[in-house]
Amino acid sequence: MAEPSIIRLYISGMTCASCAREIEKKLKNRGISASVDFATGSALLTAPRGFNLQKAIDVVRGAGYTATPRRVYSQAVRLRNLLVSIALAVPVIVISMPMSIFVLLSIFPSILFWRFLVFVLATPVVIFSAWPFYRSCLRRLSRFGVTMDTLISLGVCVTYVWSVWVLFSSIGHPNDYDEQSLYFEASVSIVVFASVGRYLEAKVKAKQGLALESLVKLAPKTATLAGTLEKVLTENLRAGDRVVIYPGERVPADARIVEGGSDVDLSFLTGCSIPSRVSIGDTLASGAMNLTGNLTAEVVRVGSDTELSRLISLVQRAQKPKLVRVADRVSGVFVPVVLILSLVTLFAHWAVTDSLAGSLSAAVAVLVIACPCALGLATPMAILSGMLRGLQLGILIRSTSALESRLSVVVLDKTGTLTENRVSLSKLIPAPGQDVNDLLRLSASLEAGSEHPLARAVVMAAKDKGLVLESFSDFENHPGFGVTGKVAGRDILVGRLGWAGKTPNKMPDWMSGRDISHGTVIVWGGKVRGVFVFDSPLRATSPRGVALLSGMGLKVILATGDGGFAATNAAESCGIKTVVAGAKPADKLELVRSLQARKDRVAMVGDGINDAAALAAADVGIAMASGTDLAFDRSDIAVMSSDLIGVVDGIRLSRKTRRVVKQNLFWAFAYNTAGIPVASVGLLSPMIASLAMALSSLFVVGNSLRIRKFQPTTPL
Repeated sequence: MAEPSIIRLYISGMTCASCAREIEKKLKNRGISASVDFATGSALLTAPRGFNLQKAIDVVRGAGYTATPRRVYSQAVRLRNLLVSIALAVPVIVISMPMSIFVLLSIFPSILFWRFLVFVLATPVVIFSAWPFYRSCLRRLSRFGVTMDTLISLGVCVTYVWSVWVLFSSIGHPNDYDEQSLYFEASVSIVVFASVGRYLEAKVKAKQGLALESLVKLAPKTATLAGTLEKVLTENLRAGDRVVIYPGERVPADARIVEGGSDVDLSFLTGCSIPSRVSIGDTLASGAMNLTGNLTAEVVRVGSDTELSRLISLVQRAQKPKLVRVADRVSGVFVPVVLILSLVTLFAHWAVTDSLAGSLSAAVAVLVIACPCALGLATPMAILSGMLRGLQLGILIRSTSALESRLSVVVLDKTGTLTENRVSLSKLIPAPGQDVNDLLRLSASLEAGSEHPLARAVVMAAKDKGLVLESFSDFENHPGFGVTGKVAGRDILVGRLGWAGKTPNKMPDWMSGRDISHGTVIVWGGKVRGVFVFDSPLRATSPRGVALLSGMGLKVILATGDGGFAATNAAESCGIKTVVAGAKPADKLELVRSLQARKDRVAMVGDGINDAAALAAADVGIAMASGTDLAFDRSDIAVMSSDLIGVVDGIRLSRKTRRVVKQNLFWAFAYNTAGIPVASVGLLSPMIASLAMALSSLFVVGNSLRIRKFQPTTPL
């Protein structure tokens, strides 16, 4: 069965989280699986291959919104309308101030003139500038629904219609006129402050979207085929094609170098600005910048399978965390409750004060100040800011559930996590009477004919010691077992235990008492002359990374499939006190589950297939990007630098994002909880309420953007 495709639609016309919920519901009712995000103004569709995108676009349009496959960032029209409304609203507010009337009357001694001037200036703002709010309100009312724009529209219309009625009723009865019963300044201020908030929110969304889409632009449009030097479209490349990449060009697809060497910029993937040296056999990610030398590479992955495409897709497919879903649900029921509260305020205030004008003012203030804009917007904005900052640092937050976990334990795999993804010779144990350097020289001389990673490790160890290698003859490579050949007049075998008829099935007796059950041996004359023990070298940053994790209050456990000697050695080097050696995949999974059964919140860090089950079971799975695809796909966070310091920063960034989300939710709830009672007793005018509404949204948006200033751990 073909895997479903992931399609993103950009939606305009959404004004709150309720709009997003409505579109999501409409799409799902038509059998289209969708996740609609108000913060990014987009919908993520999961559809079968060959899905007709126009069907989804028609559903969105049928709900009263517009949808396009590409985002349009132009804010020119919105800005022009905003500036016009501000130009008209400022005189209205100034003229309506009680202290202004004496100055105005000295200029033109007719109070009726100034009243009608306010009316004339306010009318275009109320009718035209507020139209986007009315349109959204009417769209939802036609389907018996309400949104935040319902509150804004009611507030504007009630204050405007009341003021018009009072104004025209006062004609011919100037002595009966109550100056405070005109609320034109309230109606225009509600429109202006709400519009300013919407404009700034749209600017922030556009900036966030551009940051993500800048990744898309990393992939070049064309590639140069090797041999013919023909320019072809990148989308026409196929696995197996060979391409030439010149200095200053970006890699068109994931490709393995077959000729040449160079320095490349992988900062978009690893977060490290230092160029990486690459040569024959290394794999380059699509979008990497070639800096110094000509490269010929064989394409291994194209299109949506490339590392860059997966990176973009994983960010786009991140699901809403529980905190955002709670905010969405609250926003959905909050508006009807506010409408009821506003009506209660109107009639209660009227009954107590016997002033219809004052009662309307209090009711409108409740409508406006209760708009849960901050609640519906700023929480997903914080999450998006965290994910984008992570991308800049080479930390990919793939699942936003990682933002919700309060971790207490970190379980680390050894190979590829604490250690590098290459093999080195840890030690060579000689048989009694044998010289270590002689054994290393002879074995390296023979292994020089092999390309096996263990053979290269032996040769490298000999070169590091300055040993001079000898020539070999009669060389034979036996895949899966070892090599044989003649060196210095000896028929030598270097291979694994259990090589039928050539090596013993177990370690020789002189190895008893050592915690080594398997290894590579060197044999001649029918006797085992030495045992090689291989290991991966410890990353230079691993001890500091472990210390930082412990300093964050996390218990660190090493769980590795390696034997006791290698596991204990790595743990002691890094300062890890708890070690689980010889752990198979099922053992790692059981370790995670047992910790969770003790109410611990567990992060699992690994990079291999044997870590995949534990990564999936952990509260937060963290994968090193240098590992296998299966481990990567089972993780919640991927560290592109494959460095334990990156793990530390990933957890720190998640904690900071979670703190900001909680701060935003607290502010949004506190603002509404405190503002509604104050407005309901008439202590807030509609103008002040609208200003407070706009400032509330801007506060939480600004608080969310603080995440973009998150600083990674400073290297030593």
